[in-house]
Amino acid sequence: MSEEQNGPDLSGTELRAGIMPYRIRPVENVTGPCPLLFMFHGRGANEGDIFELVPYVSREVLVVAPRAPELYSADPRGSFQWLTRPAPEATLADVEKPLTLILQLLEKLADEYPIDRKRIFFGGFSQGAALSHVAALLYPEVVAGVMAHSSYWPPNPAFRTNLPNTKGKPYFIAHGTQDDPGSLERAREARGLLEAVGAEVTYKEYPIGHATSPASRHDLADWLQAHL
Repeated sequence: MSEEQNGPDLSGTELRAGIMPYRIRPVENVTGPCPLLFMFHGRGANEGDIFELVPYVSREVLVVAPRAPELYSADPRGSFQWLTRPAPEATLADVEKPLTLILQLLEKLADEYPIDRKRIFFGGFSQGAALSHVAALLYPEVVAGVMAHSSYWPPNPAFRTNLPNTKGKPYFIAHGTQDDPGSLERAREARGLLEAVGAEVTYKEYPIGHATSPASRHDLADWLQAHL
């Protein structure tokens, strides 16, 4: 996922069980309602991997990375997936299970933390980013903004009928110019479709493949901070 070989810094985080396993970085010095950032890992990864995207995110943000419910491979370090078919082929039925679990987890977290319902952001890498796109289309009242890194834009017309729900919603879309040409095309398509219905889109490309970079991670955190 990253250009670097070292794993993400998981210090200050906890792995918890429950509705679905998730890794959490609790907020510091909470004095009022706090923003929540859900981060969703890519296919074949796990909830720890996605934390490489948040090293610069303010400690005032509650960061939660759930583990996808479907096993992807027998990799002993943990290999999971949100969808059992490629994201571009996903249907409404495919996303129902993971999104239902995520919304249930949100309610559990809201019982424990003073979450600001107007500042709940969804983001992720690859398949996890595609899931974030779909969540904003289907549940605009829940998702305040989206961060999508290296994602296929879901082309299913069943999702596109919900595009008007994104009007005024902020998006950060990042993609590598050396990624698969098809996925890069989808990212550019997502920008155009979202802008056409009035979403607030920040779109950036980086000279990388299907991965993140220090520059893209820094830009993501800066974008989030500006929208808190």
